[in-house]
Amino acid sequence: MSEQQTIVPKETMTLEGIFNIKDIRNVVVDWMFAKAYVPIEEKAQQVVKKDKKFFEFKFKPYKKLSDYAKCIIKITISAFNCKDVMVSVFGKKKKMLEGKVLIKVEGILETDYEARWEHPWMYAVRVIAEKYIIAPFVSHHAKYVEAEAHQISSQLRGYLNLQKRVK
Repeated sequence: MSEQQTIVPKETMTLEGIFNIKDIRNVVVDWMFAKAYVPIEEKAQQVVKKDKKFFEFKFKPYKKLSDYAKCIIKITISAFNCKDVMVSVFGKKKKMLEGKVLIKVEGILETDYEARWEHPWMYAVRVIAEKYIIAPFVSHHAKYVEAEAHQISSQLRGYLNLQKRVK
């Protein structure tokens, strides 16, 4: 069975104001393709009630770092109490949403994802190998996961900071 180690615990970002949910989603999708992640969108939900809207997107892209480890970045985008507004951007009217956005990013390192070390007699060898042989590689992969999670977080934070200026 594979082991999942949380390298970057849930990093949370919020924005209350005007935003475009499609643009936020596109920031994540563009990042996944630019970094050659296998794009997995676990959930895409939109709930519309009278004058309010709710959106939720859950992404779980992964990238194989070696035959033993892979990087998983969990990204959750939730938008609450959204209503449509018309905004003037560079002199053009644009339809956007006003409400609250909550974004969570989590970085996970999964080792032995193919369960090659799961045989009972191999488990003892795995424990010894992880402690003395594979440890430098795993710590290198952990640093990579941390850097990737912080990169997507900073891109999303930058986009949200730009949206704070739209009025």
